[in-house]
Amino acid sequence: MKFFNKWKNKKFFDKLSDILLLIFIIGMLIPSSRRAILTGVNKIRAAIIQPSVKNKQYGTLQKDDFESWLLIDADSTIFKLKDTENKVVFINFWATWCGPCIAELPKLQQMYDNFKDKPNIVFLFIADDKPENVIPFMKKHNYNLPVYFEVNSPPKLLNSSSIPTSFLIDKNRNIVMRIKGTANWSGKKMNKILTDLINE
Repeated sequence: MKFFNKWKNKKFFDKLSDILLLIFIIGMLIPSSRRAILTGVNKIRAAIIQPSVKNKQYGTLQKDDFESWLLIDADSTIFKLKDTENKVVFINFWATWCGPCIAELPKLQQMYDNFKDKPNIVFLFIADDKPENVIPFMKKHNYNLPVYFEVNSPPKLLNSSSIPTSFLIDKNRNIVMRIKGTANWSGKKMNKILTDLINE
């Protein structure tokens, strides 16, 4: 009885927030709606979180790291990280089964579209997934991101226990950005970061 009296005396917006919280909790308990809710939350995060650069904070990749890490694309073409020498490299680890990854893909696509024709930057979208899942997913959503699959393990500095995780590497192989989770990749701040690194 006390609960109902207390709730009755609440302001409209307090009641509304209580109702929305209750709907959220119930939705999270239902497996079929959990993924949609988490994707929605991550889309909001992807619109808000602005990436930032911290020069050399995350270490410098050595020449051996570039020589040893191999990737393969959907056409079975081998890609060597050493081919990115003297270029800015953006790496994103993702999967089709990962809600936060799906949430940030539209922003990643916008970023890629803005910079794909620049000669001094390379984009590597590395799927922790099977090609038979990734290829139809990309076609269905009209994404044309350059997707790769790992042939061997990445350098230690690029290891991550969670996805999505993104790295930005400057022309001197310094890892200047490591972002775990979703972010706003197509915002003005990120555009300036990439433009400045490309022009260095």
